[in-house]
Amino acid sequence: MTKEQKVIRAKVGLLELAKQLDNVSQACKMMGYSRDSFYRFKELYETGGELALQELSRKKPLLANRTPPEIEALIVDLSLEQPAFGQIRIANEIRARGHSISPAGVRGVWQRHDLETMKKRLKALEAKVAQEGLVLTEGQLAALEKAKSERLRQVPGLSTRAAEVLIAEIGLDMSRFPTAGHLLSWAGLVPGLDESAGKRRSTRVTKGAPWLKPVLVQCAWAAARKRGSYFEAQFLRLKGHRGPKKAAIAVAASILTTAYHMLRDGTCYHDLGPNHFTRRDPARTARKLADRIRSLGYVVEIRSAA
Repeated sequence: MTKEQKVIRAKVGLLELAKQLDNVSQACKMMGYSRDSFYRFKELYETGGELALQELSRKKPLLANRTPPEIEALIVDLSLEQPAFGQIRIANEIRARGHSISPAGVRGVWQRHDLETMKKRLKALEAKVAQEGLVLTEGQLAALEKAKSERLRQVPGLSTRAAEVLIAEIGLDMSRFPTAGHLLSWAGLVPGLDESAGKRRSTRVTKGAPWLKPVLVQCAWAAARKRGSYFEAQFLRLKGHRGPKKAAIAVAASILTTAYHMLRDGTCYHDLGPNHFTRRDPARTARKLADRIRSLGYVVEIRSAA
């Protein structure tokens, strides 16, 4: 049933209910309509039937009440130039340039161009920069950095200051790093390749960003204490055979990898959950559990469920 059919059905139901009750006031009160609306529906139904009861709306906007096109274009440009400005400040800026506009008028322009929230204005600004290759101003960069830092705070272990440090060190443009591995190598969160005559002598992490690495490691220790998270599962999985410090380095690398994809793709954080490694290779988990039970002196037979 379409929306128009639902509207017609409700109006016809009002007319039939008033006929059954023989009381217009009670029917209007039960259906939520006024008496004026009832008599208008009744007149339309008697003259044109059910089709006359469909919702009447203007298909064309009333251009006399619309903001002039040149002022509307100015509002859109100023909103993208200063995405952190609200509708009152945008209206004041427009008035300072010799035009008359109210904050409600600015709001209407934003709604027509899908710019009513700061998040949408920042998204439109990013699309415009990618399409036209514009150079961002200080205000635009500050607004983008603030929005990105707030998004990065969704990652367990990353505080406001840590997110600001991360953005200050690696920036917002991830095109300079072809992959997340390049970023990890630059930050010094990958094992070094110290091998001679086929023998690996050391796996100590390489030297990298001196201001970023300590912050990420500190965040990794905090993320490892987040109950029911992927980072906690990763830390506990590596802690047993690699030690807590190397496990913290691995968590720090995962946090930086997560931040890379969030900044590059503009996505929000999605936790893989504490059971990620179990779901990834259930057969390996079953073998490990069976070996532990056998070590206690029991016989174990593993069969897949039907």
